[in-house]
Amino acid sequence: MPISQTSILSEIQGPQPISERTKAYYRRRLQNRFHRLILATFREQQELTGLNQKQLAERIDKDKSKVNRWLGIPSNLTLETVSDLLLGLGVDLDDPSVTPIARLVHEADQATTTKNMHVERALNLLKNDVEPNPLSMQIALFTARKREDLSFSAKVSNLPKPVSGAAISKTAELIQRQQALSH
Repeated sequence: MPISQTSILSEIQGPQPISERTKAYYRRRLQNRFHRLILATFREQQELTGLNQKQLAERIDKDKSKVNRWLGIPSNLTLETVSDLLLGLGVDLDDPSVTPIARLVHEADQATTTKNMHVERALNLLKNDVEPNPLSMQIALFTARKREDLSFSAKVSNLPKPVSGAAISKTAELIQRQQALSH
């Protein structure tokens, strides 16, 4: 069961200790972020200099299998290991920054509200068309799929679909002409 950002926010702002589940979620999240950073840096150095895992292992005096494991999957790396890997890659970690979770939750809520408004606008466009045109239907379907809104996709998928991309282009051109004439 996924952890909702809103429930995390209420949990970390409350007087009770933060649950093990929430702590585990954030630990894993941080592990994934460090893994992506190290892996992206390794791949960049690999392209620039031809560095391979064996060479990196030799640079930091570690077994090649350990380096392979560290680059292969996110794990609970120590700060010493992260430091060694970054040093072996010839990079330094810039000043990390932090973002209050409350701000992240607020921004996510705003983004969800905006997406919902776009979907509603597309649905209203379809409702107001006596005979929905292929372009508005395609826009609505694209929007619904972007949001992974299956109920909206189901409503829209019952409408007739255009035969080809050329039909969509032609319909778009006709709509633009019609709008130009009406203004």
